Amino acid sequence: MLSTLRGKRKRNPEDIEIPSVSGLKLGALNIQGQQESMPELALILDSGMSLPKPKWLDILGTVETFQSKDGGNDYSAVKCYEFLGKPSNDPDNRKGVGFWVKKKIIKRVSILEPEYENEHTMWLRVLSTKGTLYLALAYAPYGNVEAAKEVFKAMKLNTLDLQTSGTVVWMGDLNARLPAETGDTAKTK
Repeated sequence: MLSTLRGKRKRNPEDIEIPSVSGLKLGALNIQGQQESMPELALILDSGMSLPKPKWLDILGTVETFQSKDGGNDYSAVKCYEFLGKPSNDPDNRKGVGFWVKKKIIKRVSILEPEYENEHTMWLRVLSTKGTLYLALAYAPYGNVEAAKEVFKAMKLNTLDLQTSGTVVWMGDLNARLPAETGDTAKTK
């Protein structure tokens, strides 16, 4: 999933030091084991593989990441982005979440510790002179409806708190059909 937050006026696509949150290019990717996929991730982010051009995304949210609890992962293959991640509490270490943030905007970005914490979510705050953007990244383990409900509950409560002071964007892989929580009533085959 890729998304662009568009401003009201046209901006130069090469100008990434825009003092507003509009114009940011966001993406989400289920990476299923980041350590083994680092060269491919470097191709996507730095070289623009499957994207319009190199370094096109400003922020990429990744779920099902592998981040060792000791922080010993080698991210040196990715040159133009910094990883802000949250290790999973799951013993198989494949249920983490994290954001890849372009180094040119990293000073405007901070990890947010929301009031309603959930081990399967992570929040970022992107500051600018024109507004604040809150990014929520979530992963609900496959087949675990209760975990998915807890993820949605935490995200909804945090959104209610944060939406009064900025724009809130959700992204991730929720692996669940929860009509009561999401309003999703579509039938699956």
